[in-house]
Amino acid sequence: MTVATQDQRPATPAAADVLNIDRVGVRFRAGSGTVHALREVSLSVRQHEVLGVVGESGCGKSSLALAVMGLLPPNATLSGSISLRGDELVGRSEAAMESVRGARLGIVFQDPLASLNPVYTVGYQITEALLAHQQISKAAAHQRAVELLDLVGIPSPERRSAAYPHEFSGGMRQRAVIAIAIANEPDVLILDEPTTALDVTIQAQVLQALSSVRAATDAAQLLITHDLGVIAGQADRVVVLYAGRVVETAQVDELFAAPAMPYTLGLLGSLPRLANDARGRLTPIPGSPPSLLRIDGGCPFAPRCPAVQDICRTEEPSLQPVRATEHLAACHFASDIHGRPPEDLFPPLGLARALTADAARPAVTATATTTGLPPILQARNVVKHFPARGGRRGARPGHDVVHAVCGVDLDLAAGETTALVGESGSGKSTLGRLLMNLLPPTSGEIAFHGVGTRHMRGDELRRFRRATQLVFQDPTASLDPRMTAADLIAEPLRIGGVAQRTRLARAEELIQAVGLRAAHLRRYPHEFSGGQRQRISIARALSTSPELMILDEPVSSLDVSAQAGIINLLQDLQDTLRLSYLLISHDIALVNHVAARVAVMYLGRIVETGDRHHIFTRPAHPYTRALISAVPVPDPAMERQRRHQPIAGDIPNPVDPPSGCRFRTRCPRFASDLTAAEQAKCKEEIPQLIRRDTEQPVACHFPQTLQIL
Repeated sequence: MTVATQDQRPATPAAADVLNIDRVGVRFRAGSGTVHALREVSLSVRQHEVLGVVGESGCGKSSLALAVMGLLPPNATLSGSISLRGDELVGRSEAAMESVRGARLGIVFQDPLASLNPVYTVGYQITEALLAHQQISKAAAHQRAVELLDLVGIPSPERRSAAYPHEFSGGMRQRAVIAIAIANEPDVLILDEPTTALDVTIQAQVLQALSSVRAATDAAQLLITHDLGVIAGQADRVVVLYAGRVVETAQVDELFAAPAMPYTLGLLGSLPRLANDARGRLTPIPGSPPSLLRIDGGCPFAPRCPAVQDICRTEEPSLQPVRATEHLAACHFASDIHGRPPEDLFPPLGLARALTADAARPAVTATATTTGLPPILQARNVVKHFPARGGRRGARPGHDVVHAVCGVDLDLAAGETTALVGESGSGKSTLGRLLMNLLPPTSGEIAFHGVGTRHMRGDELRRFRRATQLVFQDPTASLDPRMTAADLIAEPLRIGGVAQRTRLARAEELIQAVGLRAAHLRRYPHEFSGGQRQRISIARALSTSPELMILDEPVSSLDVSAQAGIINLLQDLQDTLRLSYLLISHDIALVNHVAARVAVMYLGRIVETGDRHHIFTRPAHPYTRALISAVPVPDPAMERQRRHQPIAGDIPNPVDPPSGCRFRTRCPRFASDLTAAEQAKCKEEIPQLIRRDTEQPVACHFPQTLQIL
């Protein structure tokens, strides 16, 4: 890392400021030029305050964290001033920064596995952090490590301190990293996407650990995330970054209630909301963030802004006050934007070109579902067991099996979205592959239009393959990097023997239907953004005119604005083509926005199913209630009033699931509300998925319907 000292100024922090960042710039030397990752960023973090930093990927959030920690790579140049309680950090030697990192500055990265050494116990690694900066005995350091594990919510901390990272779940590993980061009571704790890619239940545990840390220490927190729900519940103030600059900052309530920068307004409008019963379209931000290799004059958001004027293209706006004392926005027309709803500025975009349904589809003659729509696919008592691998803790190869799917019944109706929700390891993706006939079931039956799929062969199997398509979570891994978009979209047609001219015409029609241009057909996957790659995956899936699409976490790897565009696209395609969707997701707010029916899955079994409105407003199963209560709401006032009920522990080992009700080991009612006789029933009897004085079928011996939204 190179330090550009010519731009530095003496730090002048306010009395209450712990961390003061003044006109910081970060530039990376790359083969194609210089990347301007941060451009004169100024902000401060106060004692005991949580400052949220939000923005899309590539806006400079992680570069800011690395700059503060002094961890920028050798090809980076840092300018400006970063001071910690008045002590300048820019320009310090690596040896001097080593005495600051871990002692006065702590950091928690997104991936806890990358932060923990797999060959040392968790307790040893916390003890090591203590001994590196404090003059204490090993015994005292070990005792403090146990106390820290207890503080962040690790059960049986004394015993767990002797465990290795691979013996911890993802959420426990992240909490262990938080324990290491706060071991020496730092002045500032930097949290770089600490809950990204975690299940909502595990995310809730990590956020609860951070709240405990905040209550127990005076450390300021710099919370970097793209999850505005997390920001609403955790942050006191918010900084919005775009193209390496601060474009808006305000108190959290003011920013969410009345943003004044179009970019912030677009981020808020891109979010599906758990408490919103409207089924309309989201309001995504068009386009993608600009390249930081070359910063042209004018506002960097101008090419994506629907309120752009001539001055925006020639003059970059500076941060200026917007009514509230601490509300600043970098927009020439902030006073006009302030307080407007997102849909006022960003109208939802429909399909670029409508498609027509395939007239050759078979007629639907199956019996009707409970919604009145005919099912196209039915699963009855489906079971899937896998041989246990020797690497799985407690497994005996050749003897034990993984109980992945256990007696599932499910109907998918024509033209309807059914969502399958639950934590990682609950069997959702396995069930999706069973329904696609990509895995053979151990037992049970799956029928497509009344015809069993297990014994399909030849033309019958090929027709089924064309009628059912799968869209994966990661579009980068789904697309061959050596093929153009045209070849990728047309490949299923080529395999089906369609003529080349017809394939190319269909590819052009499809790429326009998913919101891209015909000129994009000549590009390769690496030349597209993540959202654009997922659109190509969807266009490829549409090429065979399917009836059913299984969407396995289709937007979880995308920024919120790209997510909103994909969600709108899927809804428009369904309306146009009468598609049926099975949406596999742990994003409860997304499911609430798009699904008609919901099935909640836990450890291989469906524990509750029914109409979306009933599931999300009056759930009867304690697991469903816990999932919903764990979802952070992007509304600070509502989030502070909500009563969260985080689930203790982790999902049990599917090799040896609990007897009786599989959720009983984590059920908040089992130990507190049930009598000994009722507990015995939960331990001994498997609850069936039936109506028990409830509006929807529920697999619970003692369901309790509660209004929660």
